[in-house]
Amino acid sequence: EGCEACNNVGYKGRVAVYEVLPVSVQIRDLILKQASADEIKLAAVKEGMKTLRMSALTKVALGQTTIGEAVATTGSDDF
Repeated sequence: EGCEACNNVGYKGRVAVYEVLPVSVQIRDLILKQASADEIKLAAVKEGMKTLRMSALTKVALGQTTIGEAVATTGSDDF
């Protein structure tokens, strides 16, 4: 619903959406072999990394933002 304080959107303030790439041995090896960004990202996701889009969608599930904001502020996870 919202109110005057939140401009009638139901949310107020900012929430960080981030992507952190832990550099494991496998990721390091891919970097040294000059693998593509997509190959590195896919390997990192397989190791448990959350992409920016995944992080945003988690915030949606927690009720911290809207699906519209999550989609508008993050790129797709095409590999």
